[in-house]
Amino acid sequence: VSPPIYFSTAVPFGNTQNMHKVAYVMNNGLFVFGDENIAISASPNLKHALSQKLNIVAPYWIDTKPNSGHVNYHLYEKCGQDAYDGTKDDSKSPYMIKVMTRANQDLIKYYGFIGFDVEKVLVLTWVDVQDIYGTDTITFQAVFISGWKKESQNGQEIQAGELTSYVIFMYQQGKMNWPYIAGRLISIGFTGNNLPFTNTFLASRLDKMKGNTGFNGVFTYKTGSSSSSLQKCHSYTCSKIDLLSSPVYENDKRTLYGCPCTMERLGAQWQLYETRGEKNDIECYAISHIAKKRLLASNIRNKLCCYKREKTQNPNDWRDV
Repeated sequence: VSPPIYFSTAVPFGNTQNMHKVAYVMNNGLFVFGDENIAISASPNLKHALSQKLNIVAPYWIDTKPNSGHVNYHLYEKCGQDAYDGTKDDSKSPYMIKVMTRANQDLIKYYGFIGFDVEKVLVLTWVDVQDIYGTDTITFQAVFISGWKKESQNGQEIQAGELTSYVIFMYQQGKMNWPYIAGRLISIGFTGNNLPFTNTFLASRLDKMKGNTGFNGVFTYKTGSSSSSLQKCHSYTCSKIDLLSSPVYENDKRTLYGCPCTMERLGAQWQLYETRGEKNDIECYAISHIAKKRLLASNIRNKLCCYKREKTQNPNDWRDV
């Protein structure tokens, strides 16, 4: 089992909007989300893993010879934990931009999206893995991608309301050299989705098969989604991350008016911007256009001050809280 791989923010996996912040890689052709102390059966069986409520992704779950081959893995994040702490650092890997761009292009190509905002990419490669009883080797890869699909609304591209995750399985042509052996257990897929070539002769020909992407040896599947408001907040913060280290932005913030403590203290420089809440009991005010033009003409920012009104026993009396 690998050391834990920590995501800066949680990723979705499964059909119940489960979110996970840590993953582990196994040398026998799978990776798993969740607790470090989970017990995974040595016998490849995704149905059994599902009954145990395990969160497994298995590009090629097999019984391998100990210490044969090696596993490479790397997590790329658009906004790592350093970014959320206010110290933007996107230089941890020279391959970051290349990997993010490739993930974006692949999902658009395979799923027909008009666009996709990639947030995280976990790349895992099993190299020259041997069967426990043989000497033939196989090499394969899994790419786990999490992000936001783009949708068209009134002629404009907008971010969809769900954070989604996908996996791409790739079987290197000419490198899947295990012959078919009847009775040898091979599980391919993820918990909740056993793929049709599991435990069949097709499992020895994946590099030569045309996948659901239209390319030989390349298969992709949606693995999870979440409409969590927390994830939307993280996404918004990530999209504005450059501002956190911008001295111009900090100066603009300082020169704006502070929010008054109560609505009664709002002066003429404030105007109603919008109402919020299920009962429309939250009023948000912004600095008025006139005040901006006269007193803050060089500042492109604005400030939103929101106040919640609480209904009292008098139906005509509202109090802001």
